[in-house]
This record gives sequence, C-alpha cells and structure tokens, in this order.
Amino acid sequence: MGVADRAAVALSVDFARLAEAGGVSPPGNRMKVIQRASVGEIRLVSTSPAVGGVPETRIVVYPPADEESRKLTEAFAASMIR
Repeated sequence: MGVADRAAVALSVDFARLAEAGGVSPPGNRMKVIQRASVGEIRLVSTSPAVGGVPETRIVVYPPADEESRKLTEAFAASMIR
C-alpha cells in the first residue's frame, strides 16, 4: 500500500474497509478505450511511471494497446493536423 493509500486509510473508515477487502487496486497498467467518430474505437494502455526526485509527481503515458489501435491513433493524429 502506497503513502497516499495509507493516508486515505487513516482519514477514511470507508476507504479502510475497501482496502482491507482488496477493493483498492495497486498502481499498474490499465486499459483505456476511447471512441472517436473519425476512426472508431482506440484501445490504449495507461502506464504511470514515477518522476524521480519529485515526490507525489507522476506522468501518465497512453501507448496503443495493439497494432490496430496504433494505426487508428496515427490516423486520428493525421486528421487533427489537416
């Protein structure tokens, strides 16, 4: 359990119950699906690496989850440039 989770447990009885029951997910990769009218459904994987030397700071990167989503992401990006 991370620092933020421990602080939440200390401040919230409800959060403490969720954490105890395993209802709080650890940091990790997650799937994000977005729907764009111009290209359709794009599946992305969120990755949150820590930023070294800057406590409580992180970045979130959304690379395509598969080859089809990579192509759709490129098509969507190209459509935004025109």
